[in-house]
Amino acid sequence: MFWKAIVRCTVVLGVLCSPSLTLANSCPTTTVNNLIGTSCSIGDVNFGFLNASEDSFVGISASAISFAPDGSNPLAPSFTLTGPFTETANSSNSGFANQEFNFFWNLSVTNSLFQINSSTATIFDASLPNSPDFGFLNAGNNLGFSNAILQTGGPNTNPSTVAIPASVLNLPDGFFGAVSATAIPGDVATTSAGSMELQYQLVPVSVPVPEPPSRSLISVAMLAAVAVSLLRRSVA
Repeated sequence: MFWKAIVRCTVVLGVLCSPSLTLANSCPTTTVNNLIGTSCSIGDVNFGFLNASEDSFVGISASAISFAPDGSNPLAPSFTLTGPFTETANSSNSGFANQEFNFFWNLSVTNSLFQINSSTATIFDASLPNSPDFGFLNAGNNLGFSNAILQTGGPNTNPSTVAIPASVLNLPDGFFGAVSATAIPGDVATTSAGSMELQYQLVPVSVPVPEPPSRSLISVAMLAAVAVSLLRRSVA
Protein backbone atom coordinates (compact mmCIF):
# COMPACT_ATOMS: atom_id res chain seq x y z
CA MET A 1 0.00 0.00 0.00
CA PHE A 2 2.86 2.34 0.83
CA TRP A 3 4.44 1.95 -2.61
CA LYS A 4 1.07 2.34 -4.35
CA ALA A 5 0.58 5.65 -2.54
CA ILE A 6 4.01 6.84 -3.65
CA VAL A 7 3.24 5.92 -7.27
CA ARG A 8 -0.07 7.77 -7.15
CA CYS A 9 1.57 10.89 -5.73
CA THR A 10 4.28 10.72 -8.38
CA VAL A 11 1.69 10.54 -11.15
CA VAL A 12 -0.25 13.49 -9.72
CA LEU A 13 2.90 15.58 -9.37
CA GLY A 14 3.93 14.69 -12.91
CA VAL A 15 0.61 15.92 -14.28
CA LEU A 16 0.73 19.11 -12.25
CA CYS A 17 4.35 19.91 -13.06
CA SER A 18 4.55 18.83 -16.70
CA PRO A 19 4.72 21.71 -19.20
CA SER A 20 1.41 22.48 -20.87
CA LEU A 21 -0.09 25.23 -22.97
CA THR A 22 -3.23 27.16 -22.23
CA LEU A 23 -6.05 26.60 -24.66
CA ALA A 24 -7.28 30.17 -24.49
CA ASN A 25 -8.55 31.54 -27.77
CA SER A 26 -9.73 35.03 -26.94
CA CYS A 27 -9.21 36.46 -30.45
CA PRO A 28 -12.66 36.67 -32.04
CA THR A 29 -13.70 35.69 -35.53
CA THR A 30 -14.20 39.16 -36.96
CA THR A 31 -12.86 41.62 -39.51
CA VAL A 32 -9.36 43.06 -39.23
CA ASN A 33 -10.58 46.60 -38.53
CA ASN A 34 -12.11 45.37 -35.24
CA LEU A 35 -8.74 43.98 -34.08
CA ILE A 36 -6.68 47.13 -34.61
CA GLY A 37 -5.66 48.63 -31.27
CA THR A 38 -6.82 45.59 -29.25
CA SER A 39 -5.14 42.61 -27.60
CA CYS A 40 -6.16 38.95 -27.67
CA SER A 41 -4.65 35.47 -27.76
CA ILE A 42 -4.70 32.40 -29.98
CA GLY A 43 -3.58 29.27 -28.17
CA ASP A 44 -0.64 30.46 -26.09
CA VAL A 45 0.40 33.40 -28.28
CA ASN A 46 -0.75 36.88 -27.33
CA PHE A 47 -1.31 39.50 -30.03
CA GLY A 48 -1.19 43.21 -29.21
CA PHE A 49 -2.40 44.79 -32.43
CA LEU A 50 -0.97 48.25 -33.08
CA ASN A 51 -2.98 51.36 -33.88
CA ALA A 52 -4.28 52.08 -37.37
CA SER A 53 -1.57 54.69 -37.96
CA GLU A 54 0.98 51.84 -38.07
CA ASP A 55 -0.93 49.86 -40.71
CA SER A 56 -1.51 50.31 -44.42
CA PHE A 57 -4.29 49.15 -46.75
CA VAL A 58 -4.14 49.87 -50.48
CA GLY A 59 -6.90 48.71 -52.82
CA ILE A 60 -8.68 46.89 -49.99
CA SER A 61 -10.02 48.00 -46.61
CA ALA A 62 -9.44 46.42 -43.21
CA SER A 63 -13.20 45.98 -42.84
CA ALA A 64 -13.26 43.77 -45.97
CA ILE A 65 -10.77 41.22 -44.60
CA SER A 66 -12.15 38.50 -42.33
CA PHE A 67 -9.99 37.11 -39.52
CA ALA A 68 -10.55 33.55 -38.22
CA PRO A 69 -8.30 32.28 -35.38
CA ASP A 70 -7.48 28.61 -34.83
CA GLY A 71 -6.10 27.57 -31.44
CA SER A 72 -7.08 23.90 -31.71
CA ASN A 73 -3.40 22.98 -31.70
CA PRO A 74 -1.81 25.21 -29.04
CA LEU A 75 1.65 24.32 -30.33
CA ALA A 76 0.71 25.73 -33.73
CA PRO A 77 -1.71 28.64 -33.29
CA SER A 78 -2.80 30.23 -36.55
CA PHE A 79 -5.24 32.59 -38.19
CA THR A 80 -6.79 32.67 -41.66
CA LEU A 81 -7.62 35.79 -43.65
CA THR A 82 -10.34 35.82 -46.31
CA GLY A 83 -11.62 38.68 -48.41
CA PRO A 84 -12.00 39.97 -51.93
CA PHE A 85 -8.44 38.93 -52.76
CA THR A 86 -8.84 39.42 -56.50
CA GLU A 87 -7.54 41.92 -59.04
CA THR A 88 -8.30 42.18 -62.78
CA ALA A 89 -6.09 44.09 -65.18
CA ASN A 90 -7.43 45.31 -68.52
CA SER A 91 -7.48 48.39 -70.76
CA SER A 92 -9.68 50.30 -68.30
CA ASN A 93 -6.91 50.37 -65.68
CA SER A 94 -3.96 50.58 -68.10
CA GLY A 95 -3.29 46.87 -67.77
CA PHE A 96 -2.37 46.90 -64.07
CA ALA A 97 -4.35 46.23 -60.89
CA ASN A 98 -2.95 45.91 -57.37
CA GLN A 99 -3.95 45.59 -53.73
CA GLU A 100 -1.77 45.21 -50.67
CA PHE A 101 -2.19 45.38 -46.93
CA ASN A 102 0.03 45.32 -43.87
CA PHE A 103 -1.04 45.31 -40.23
CA PHE A 104 1.19 44.89 -37.22
CA TRP A 105 1.16 43.45 -33.71
CA ASN A 106 3.44 42.85 -30.75
CA LEU A 107 3.54 39.19 -29.84
CA SER A 108 4.45 37.18 -26.77
CA VAL A 109 4.06 33.66 -25.44
CA THR A 110 1.95 33.55 -22.30
CA ASN A 111 3.47 30.27 -21.06
CA SER A 112 7.11 30.76 -20.10
CA LEU A 113 7.86 27.08 -20.74
CA PHE A 114 7.53 27.60 -24.50
CA GLN A 115 8.91 29.93 -27.16
CA ILE A 116 8.16 30.77 -30.79
CA ASN A 117 10.50 28.86 -33.04
CA SER A 118 9.24 29.45 -36.59
CA SER A 119 6.28 30.45 -38.73
CA THR A 120 4.55 29.22 -41.88
CA ALA A 121 2.67 31.27 -44.47
CA THR A 122 0.24 29.65 -46.91
CA ILE A 123 -1.91 30.89 -49.82
CA PHE A 124 -5.00 28.81 -50.60
CA ASP A 125 -7.05 28.49 -53.82
CA ALA A 126 -4.72 30.65 -55.90
CA SER A 127 -5.46 31.59 -59.51
CA LEU A 128 -2.88 33.29 -61.73
CA PRO A 129 -3.03 34.43 -65.38
CA ASN A 130 -0.85 32.71 -67.95
CA SER A 131 2.14 34.34 -69.60
CA PRO A 132 2.58 36.80 -71.29
CA ASP A 133 0.12 38.28 -68.78
CA PHE A 134 1.43 38.29 -65.22
CA GLY A 135 0.03 37.61 -61.78
CA PHE A 136 1.58 37.92 -58.33
CA LEU A 137 0.46 36.76 -54.88
CA ASN A 138 2.30 37.28 -51.62
CA ALA A 139 1.34 36.42 -48.05
CA GLY A 140 3.47 36.25 -44.96
CA ASN A 141 4.72 37.88 -41.83
CA ASN A 142 7.07 40.77 -41.26
CA LEU A 143 9.05 39.00 -38.54
CA GLY A 144 11.31 36.39 -40.06
CA PHE A 145 10.08 37.09 -43.62
CA SER A 146 8.12 33.86 -43.88
CA ASN A 147 6.46 34.74 -47.18
CA ALA A 148 4.43 32.47 -49.45
CA ILE A 149 4.96 33.74 -53.01
CA LEU A 150 3.07 32.62 -56.12
CA GLN A 151 3.64 34.28 -59.47
CA THR A 152 3.26 33.61 -63.17
CA GLY A 153 6.43 31.97 -64.39
CA GLY A 154 7.73 31.35 -60.84
CA PRO A 155 9.78 30.67 -58.86
CA ASN A 156 6.92 29.89 -56.53
CA THR A 157 7.04 29.15 -52.80
CA ASN A 158 3.89 27.96 -51.05
CA PRO A 159 3.88 27.39 -48.16
CA SER A 160 7.02 29.03 -46.83
CA THR A 161 8.50 28.10 -43.45
CA VAL A 162 11.39 29.88 -41.77
CA ALA A 163 12.95 29.97 -38.31
CA ILE A 164 12.49 33.28 -36.52
CA PRO A 165 15.75 34.75 -35.17
CA ALA A 166 15.56 35.25 -31.41
CA SER A 167 17.23 38.64 -31.85
CA VAL A 168 14.14 40.07 -33.57
CA LEU A 169 11.41 38.49 -31.50
CA ASN A 170 11.05 41.68 -29.48
CA LEU A 171 10.10 43.65 -32.62
CA PRO A 172 6.52 44.02 -33.87
CA ASP A 173 5.43 41.32 -36.27
CA GLY A 174 2.87 41.86 -38.99
CA PHE A 175 1.01 40.34 -41.90
CA PHE A 176 1.78 41.44 -45.43
CA GLY A 177 -0.52 40.48 -48.30
CA ALA A 178 -0.37 41.48 -51.96
CA VAL A 179 -2.47 40.65 -55.03
CA SER A 180 -1.60 42.09 -58.43
CA ALA A 181 -2.26 41.46 -62.12
CA THR A 182 -0.65 42.82 -65.28
CA ALA A 183 -2.13 42.39 -68.77
CA ILE A 184 -0.63 43.08 -72.16
CA PRO A 185 -2.67 45.44 -74.39
CA GLY A 186 -5.92 43.81 -75.47
CA ASP A 187 -5.83 41.09 -72.78
CA VAL A 188 -7.65 40.64 -69.48
CA ALA A 189 -5.66 39.16 -66.57
CA THR A 190 -7.05 38.16 -63.18
CA THR A 191 -5.15 37.17 -60.04
CA SER A 192 -7.00 35.87 -56.99
CA ALA A 193 -6.65 33.92 -53.75
CA GLY A 194 -9.30 32.26 -51.65
CA SER A 195 -7.54 32.82 -48.32
CA MET A 196 -4.19 33.38 -46.63
CA GLU A 197 -2.90 31.79 -43.41
CA LEU A 198 -0.16 32.52 -40.91
CA GLN A 199 0.84 29.90 -38.35
CA TYR A 200 3.37 30.05 -35.52
CA GLN A 201 5.23 26.99 -34.23
CA LEU A 202 6.08 26.78 -30.52
CA VAL A 203 8.72 24.57 -28.92
CA PRO A 204 9.74 23.98 -25.28
CA VAL A 205 12.30 26.40 -23.91
CA SER A 206 15.73 24.81 -23.70
CA VAL A 207 16.74 24.26 -20.06
CA PRO A 208 20.51 24.54 -19.41
CA VAL A 209 22.01 21.29 -18.15
CA PRO A 210 23.96 21.82 -14.90
CA GLU A 211 27.68 21.40 -15.43
CA PRO A 212 29.32 18.46 -13.59
CA PRO A 213 31.33 19.29 -10.46
CA SER A 214 34.86 20.44 -11.16
CA ARG A 215 37.81 18.20 -10.37
CA SER A 216 38.87 20.48 -7.52
CA LEU A 217 35.50 20.10 -5.78
CA ILE A 218 35.66 16.33 -6.18
CA SER A 219 39.15 16.31 -4.70
CA VAL A 220 38.03 18.37 -1.71
CA ALA A 221 35.12 16.01 -1.11
CA MET A 222 37.38 12.97 -1.26
CA LEU A 223 39.88 14.51 1.17
CA ALA A 224 37.08 15.37 3.56
CA ALA A 225 35.79 11.80 3.46
CA VAL A 226 39.28 10.41 4.18
CA ALA A 227 39.75 12.86 7.06
CA VAL A 228 36.43 11.84 8.64
CA SER A 229 37.35 8.15 8.30
CA LEU A 230 40.75 8.66 9.94
CA LEU A 231 39.20 10.69 12.75
CA ARG A 232 36.70 7.91 13.51
CA ARG A 233 39.49 5.32 13.64
CA SER A 234 41.59 7.42 16.02
CA VAL A 235 38.64 7.92 18.35
CA ALA A 236 37.88 4.22 18.30
